[in-house]
Amino acid sequence: MPYKHCQYIMEDGHRCNRTFGVRTNLTNRTLCPEHEPKKNKPGSSPARISGKEAQIRKFVDDLYSYKIESIDKKITKLFDYNNKVNARLDKLMKRQDEMEQNFRNMKNLNSKITESLHDKGPEYHDKIQKQLVKLSNDLIRMRRDIDEMQ
Repeated sequence: MPYKHCQYIMEDGHRCNRTFGVRTNLTNRTLCPEHEPKKNKPGSSPARISGKEAQIRKFVDDLYSYKIESIDKKITKLFDYNNKVNARLDKLMKRQDEMEQNFRNMKNLNSKITESLHDKGPEYHDKIQKQLVKLSNDLIRMRRDIDEMQ
């Protein structure tokens, strides 16, 4: 492999004279890899690079502001949803208390009615039992809904 000497002129006026390898003696290279000018890629002028940087900065700023706005929107939606769920939960708790009170009242009434009207027949007794079963099922369903919400 042939070698050449660098022809780059230093600040003191002398040449670099560093040896570097070339493929053939016929190459036009006169500078070592350290002093060889960088090859510019198409579209890499300083003005174009600064324009690209400005575009990237603008894109990042827009992305950042968009993210903050979208996060704020999501947070407000979550707070609204939380308030709605809490209101619904309060309603369900009140309704459950009312249903439990009604259930207790119905049990008391049922026991009184069955004692007093036992001689009226099984059809009347079955009707009251069906109402009690329906009330009990409603109460169980409401408790399950409340447990799922918590």
